[in-house]
Amino acid sequence: MTRHPLLLVLSSLSLLLLLGLFLALTLGPSVQAGQSDSTIALIGLDANPAGNTATSLGSTDFCARTEPGTDIDVDIVVDAIPEDRPMISFEMHLLYDAQIVEVVAVDNDQLLGAKDSFQPFDALSDALPDSDGEYRNAIIDLASNVDTNTSMESGPGVLSRITLRPKAVGVTDLTLAADPPRVYPAIRDDQNTVILVEGIGAAAIAVGQDCPSPPAQGPITAAPTAPPIEE
Repeated sequence: MTRHPLLLVLSSLSLLLLLGLFLALTLGPSVQAGQSDSTIALIGLDANPAGNTATSLGSTDFCARTEPGTDIDVDIVVDAIPEDRPMISFEMHLLYDAQIVEVVAVDNDQLLGAKDSFQPFDALSDALPDSDGEYRNAIIDLASNVDTNTSMESGPGVLSRITLRPKAVGVTDLTLAADPPRVYPAIRDDQNTVILVEGIGAAAIAVGQDCPSPPAQGPITAAPTAPPIEE
């Protein structure tokens, strides 16, 4: 019998209660007794998705150029979900310059949907188009079954493919918000705990002009250390 916590309550809780439960589960990282301490080395952004698939990554580009009126895709990527902590859900907050671009589409049928069936629940994601400078992308695969170890993914790949629409000429940085406990790149494992991230990669999109050079310190920064939060 399925032991996925959200599947257990789907038949008995109202949608509002379900949303409240999922929101509570994504407030920040937590550690359960006996849980593996495996971490994710890097979650980042690839400004050029060419070469990426749901379960593999090509070269990562810091910046890509597009022209006014031409949409552009960027990937949120993960170097590897630990084998001993397969993924059932994630929540990312993409930060961008709302004067330069807006988010008009998202494809989450990537790594999270790569194994067996895929039943996405994304009612907590921000509505599209999103033009306020912070796009919240929260999704859980309701097909995940911790009894049979089915539809739970690990390894490298693309978490989301985000489509951006230019609004003005200029350059926008793309970053993933990491300010625990308010927000964190929250990938949850089969024990419903957040896998801590060691590094977060940034990117940029240039609209109608050349790309800037990568920052001197590099596009990858250490993720903030967040204390465990008991559930």
